[in-house]
Amino acid sequence: MVNKFVAQMSRFAWVAACVWMIAALGGCLYETTLDANGGGTMTVTLHGIKRQSFDVIKGKMASSAVTVTSADFSGDDDNGTALVKLHCDDILKLSTAEFFKNVTLTRTAGQAGTTILSAVIRNNTKAPELSDAALAKLGNEVRIATTFPGDIVETNGTVSGGRTVNWAWNMKQFFKTPDVMMTAAYKAPAAGSADSAAVPATPPAAAPAAGGVPAPAKSEK
Repeated sequence: MVNKFVAQMSRFAWVAACVWMIAALGGCLYETTLDANGGGTMTVTLHGIKRQSFDVIKGKMASSAVTVTSADFSGDDDNGTALVKLHCDDILKLSTAEFFKNVTLTRTAGQAGTTILSAVIRNNTKAPELSDAALAKLGNEVRIATTFPGDIVETNGTVSGGRTVNWAWNMKQFFKTPDVMMTAAYKAPAAGSADSAAVPATPPAAAPAAGGVPAPAKSEK
């Protein structure tokens, strides 16, 4: 039963590799801060978690490249909240953790000195649809907000605050979509700025960003 529950929760794994800055009204929240070196920290908040599943979920978030820095469980034993904090030196290696195995991240060189970071979540569209009872615990919407180490130039999401990109989907529709694509092009930090220390070069072997050229950035009003 624990493994079955963990498998269901792994369907929510995203990522992106990013900073989830929006408020959690239920469901799953991923808060990641990307640094200029290609790594970052992430805080994962999962609702509707059973205490007996907590240690298994926590274990599946760790790998040789992803470190669990802290993990807490709160609330009812059968319907609680897990709060797990992670660190990754290279965000492209996030998928080495089993919890994030359906996520593919790429980083490529864009135009005019920009960097493009893309994430593709591959969903198992043949998996049983989430029940109304599950949605009542987990929430009806998937929402992601990612903060980058430079100003956003282009994205298929909505920009707020210059460096944060927001994405949102109806949860049922999200899991019916075979490949969920998120992409953003951002400016490298200016030389001499606090963000510019040891900015990594784009790996020469990086795969092309899936989904083609990102759409022009949209700003929230």
